Amino acid sequence: MKSALRLGLLSVVRLFVGAHADWQGCVPQLRQRIYFADHTSHFDTLVIVAALPAELRAETHPVAALDYWGASALRRFIAVECLNAVLIDRSEGTRGADGTVGRFRSGLYNLRNAFHRPSWSRSTSTIPGA
Repeated sequence: MKSALRLGLLSVVRLFVGAHADWQGCVPQLRQRIYFADHTSHFDTLVIVAALPAELRAETHPVAALDYWGASALRRFIAVECLNAVLIDRSEGTRGADGTVGRFRSGLYNLRNAFHRPSWSRSTSTIPGA
């Protein structure tokens, strides 16, 4: 049942936004990789997972914000059961209860540079309704 829900959810995302991977300089293969987006929307996680080929989705575990994806039973179900996400408590760049933005640390930027991997993402904020 969970796999049917996962397939249905990701199919809707692919249909809605046309999510697909554009493999430049590499091919999709089962090996250790890090996929990341600029995260102007939590919808980015769904789009990235939906764009991956099925064999990679089965082995991919997004790291997702506990404060958002754990906020309700439905979000937690989608994150953990449909996306295979690992929920983490975060602080960098997040908005506090008073609206202030927390200290930003460039962890993913430094990781990308350390492994000399080009990266590109388009914000899902450009997608109507996202």
